[in-house]
Amino acid sequence: MIGFLPELYPDELIYSLFARYYAYSGYAAYIDAAHDIYSNCRTRPVPEFINSINECVKGYLLKSQTMEELVENHTMFPAYSRFIPLDRRKKAFEALVHTEGNYNNYLYIPVREIRNKYLRWCPICAKEDRENYGETYWHRCHQIDGVDICYKHYCLLFNSSVCKEKSSPMLISAEYEVPQEAKIYPCKDDLIISLTDYIVHVFNRPNDLKCDYNTGLILADRLDTKKYHYDSSWMRKNEEIYEDYCSFYRDMPDSLMNIDTMKKIFGGGIAAMRYFCQLALFEDVSEEELFLPNVSSLQSKIIFQRIARELNEPEDVVIRIGLAVIKAYSSSNELSKQTGRNRARWEDVDLKLLPTVKECTKKLYGQGDERPKKVTIKAVCRTLNLPDKRFDYLPTCKAEIMRWHETQEHYWAREVLWAYNRLKNGNEIINWKKIRTLTNIRKNNLEACLKDLEQIADKDTYIFILELL
Repeated sequence: MIGFLPELYPDELIYSLFARYYAYSGYAAYIDAAHDIYSNCRTRPVPEFINSINECVKGYLLKSQTMEELVENHTMFPAYSRFIPLDRRKKAFEALVHTEGNYNNYLYIPVREIRNKYLRWCPICAKEDRENYGETYWHRCHQIDGVDICYKHYCLLFNSSVCKEKSSPMLISAEYEVPQEAKIYPCKDDLIISLTDYIVHVFNRPNDLKCDYNTGLILADRLDTKKYHYDSSWMRKNEEIYEDYCSFYRDMPDSLMNIDTMKKIFGGGIAAMRYFCQLALFEDVSEEELFLPNVSSLQSKIIFQRIARELNEPEDVVIRIGLAVIKAYSSSNELSKQTGRNRARWEDVDLKLLPTVKECTKKLYGQGDERPKKVTIKAVCRTLNLPDKRFDYLPTCKAEIMRWHETQEHYWAREVLWAYNRLKNGNEIINWKKIRTLTNIRKNNLEACLKDLEQIADKDTYIFILELL
């Protein structure tokens, strides 16, 4: 049973508080302190969150603030929950409030993508802490993934030896770990400073467990339509966007996302907080705009903003009321499934997209030295970055894709013929092993496609391949 517990400092991790308590109390071993702090003495402390603590410790903590305030202000919950769906955000928050270990099931913690593997510290903050409190401590904002400089002093953060991932059970205080003197490396890059400020401000926003928002769709809406969209307006030029994004952050290439992650974000998916902030700063989107409630279209959002200005009411309140009305009306029988205007729009898109689909199907089918691929609706959607069900609304384009339909045996025959021609043109020895390596086709597959091969290959080629069996 503990006899006292230090007070929490501003922006201090719960882990840091327990580490300071352990340093003050003079325990002979960590397991003795763990017995007094945690529900299970074999608990492995998680620096970024709060483990299951016993009732006595919880009683001390709740004297100054609620468990909800502790989770929001003294754990890294905001860093891994800011851009996940509302239901997951609620479940993760509840799990941490009740010190249940299943919060990992709901938060988005991309272990492989996290660059900051150790607790970090700022030399100037450490000096100020010692002047103000007589000791330094682990600050939350220094631990945000993607933040490499101090948000107050704009100097480089240092790594400690305290690993944030699974390691030996121990509580290590910052006062023990951080040296009294350290060289200061100021940051002079305005873009890094701006990005750091942006990420930290997003991190420190109040936790909203009532509003559902999708920041990825908001960022997609804010893209320059003339520059980053094709003529059909809803198709993005992802390669061009990504090229400009990389150019914008050209001086910090090690911290950038790949193009697939960017597509995922624009599609409404989940990714690391730093990537959302990078795109927002790149597009010049304010922090407030990132958290607007879900709006079905950009046109609706503009209407809501106009109403808010006319009524002189908060925009988020108007949006919530408007979305509730739209949802109620949409579920009623008074709203038709598809209007004439929508049908006309899809017909227009169908005709405009047809040349692109034709070019895509030819490329997939294979020309010259390129390995052939099977032409399917899914393959075309993936190549053109379209939703899976898009061609259900585009009958002309769908008919063009279905024109390339072939059996699996015919596709195998094309692959075998492609491999044969590639080896022959490269003046290589042609044998079954090399054909199998290029095509990943088994002998029973080759036997199954012989009839199709005979139809598409000349007689000498067919006989040669037949002899390989």
